Amino acid sequence: MPNDLEARNQNSGLRIQESECKHRRLVLFFTCFLAIAVCSCQRQYATGKSAAPVPPSSVTRPLPPKSSPQLKQFIDGAVEQSKVTTGYDPSYVKLDYPNGDVASDTGVCSDVVVRAFRKAGIDLQKEVHEDMKLAWDEYPRKWGARGTDTNIDHRRVLNLTTYFVSSEQVSADFQQPRRLFTG
Repeated sequence: MPNDLEARNQNSGLRIQESECKHRRLVLFFTCFLAIAVCSCQRQYATGKSAAPVPPSSVTRPLPPKSSPQLKQFIDGAVEQSKVTTGYDPSYVKLDYPNGDVASDTGVCSDVVVRAFRKAGIDLQKEVHEDMKLAWDEYPRKWGARGTDTNIDHRRVLNLTTYFVSSEQVSADFQQPRRLFTG
């Protein structure tokens, strides 16, 4: 009997460790998302011509050894895109669906995030649109829209925030940012 109890305790401990590892990856992933969104929104308004490129930061830190390949693709895509998107243009544009995008050298802060997710194999235009069709009442009404719009919905930060918070991929800790930076 003691061996059976010890085995159950070990299995329980492994499940907790796996859960904690998954939780840490999610927290890292969404912390990166927020950092990219905030930094990308600091661009100067420049229509018609691109602003001077911002020199890359010289401080880099490696990902933890067990980080998912998708997280690395996302971060690499965001860093790459931050060097390409040098103009700010919030204009409404008709886009292809799925995988529609404005010119890669311009856009708004959320376009940088959307492009980074695409590098990781996730089309936020499609994901947000599908979620909005299913959960329309959960999304903000700030723009007076009466239905979904694949041209703009994924480019609005409030819609992206609603999508990520309601998504099963986000832990409860993400909804309370002060918990992200503890332990």
